[in-house]
Amino acid sequence: MIFPQNFIIKFALLCAATFFCTFNIWAADIVETVQYRFESFTTDNGLPQNGVRGIAQTPNGYLWFTTFDGLVRFDGLKFSVFDKNNSKGILSNRFSLLRVENDGSLIAGTEENWLTTYRNGVFKSFDTNAGLASNLIQDFAKNKHGEFYAATTAGNFYFRNESFIPVPDDENPNRGRFYLAPSGNLWLYNETGLTQISTDGIETFYPIKIELYNNYFSGIKLFEDSLGNLWFGDLNGVYCLKNGEIKIFTSADGVPKRMGIRPFLEDSDGSIWFASALPWIEGVG
Repeated sequence: MIFPQNFIIKFALLCAATFFCTFNIWAADIVETVQYRFESFTTDNGLPQNGVRGIAQTPNGYLWFTTFDGLVRFDGLKFSVFDKNNSKGILSNRFSLLRVENDGSLIAGTEENWLTTYRNGVFKSFDTNAGLASNLIQDFAKNKHGEFYAATTAGNFYFRNESFIPVPDDENPNRGRFYLAPSGNLWLYNETGLTQISTDGIETFYPIKIELYNNYFSGIKLFEDSLGNLWFGDLNGVYCLKNGEIKIFTSADGVPKRMGIRPFLEDSDGSIWFASALPWIEGVG
């Protein structure tokens, strides 16, 4: 099977006879075997382009995707595109980063140095005039208390009340190379692997040589699902970590080769959504 270079991929619980490929997924605390499948979405399904770089789900159930041809909303049947031609407040179509705030509003970063919000049906865009030290936003992340911040080339900043506030160093452990999971587990990662620090302070090390497009880990994305499995992808495949064990899915299982796909969310039916394009890679898609 030939996969497009960039696309959305859905790692979904098998529930139909038609699918790209199926295989058995490992879980340390589940005795029975659960089958999963890959399902991809491209321009053939209504996307404005195949390069999806961010995925989020709002409380009303809509899935949102960032592309270099607009912000896209998916209702389960069709894709709707919001761009600077049809939506007041959007100043760039080249969206890359995306997150959902606690109040259900969207915050998106663009390649052309804007941070755009969508709240109560209204788009607004912000740049250095709102206090951001650098227009180049590399990632959206959470601090150790679970609050989102924007990681830029000039430091990390909270976005509060439509203003940017610098993140203190003590709220940004391991130089920002960490992930605070919904379970409360803290994950630290570097060139030698990942360390899980549980809520009771127990540390578990997973020796994995993570291979990305650069040495700055700017392309990595960690995600914990509702079963407590930790997911992430690199150029070698997709990893699932739990209870000290490592499972890797590769092209033999249907994972696209050398793509570095990244998990973003788990929807209501237990499907895990990945994006194959990176926020800082130009051009394709």
